Amino acid sequence: MEQLGGHIKTWRIVLELSQKSLADQAGVSVPALRRLESGEPGVKLDTLLRVVRTLHLDKNLLNSVDPALHVLGRSHVNATDIPPEEDIPDMEVTHHSVRPQDPCLS
Repeated sequence: MEQLGGHIKTWRIVLELSQKSLADQAGVSVPALRRLESGEPGVKLDTLLRVVRTLHLDKNLLNSVDPALHVLGRSHVNATDIPPEEDIPDMEVTHHSVRPQDPCLS
């Protein structure tokens, strides 16, 4: 959890978002975001998902656990169950908020 929280903190800093700004956009409290970023145990899954969605990392998270996208998983998943790959949109930072560059996702 500590490594995951560190990655989320790094994304927040790269995107030039304050903890308050990200917490407000994600609909979580600043203390909850601090606990997540520091890797404290007991952070609610809902908090993680809200922050990940706000940073537009949810597709990356889903892909990282999709068995159809990994060699070991593919050996156990029926080929018809494998979804087509979609491009992950590039991200753009505008006035300290995050938005996808792909107009289909707006």
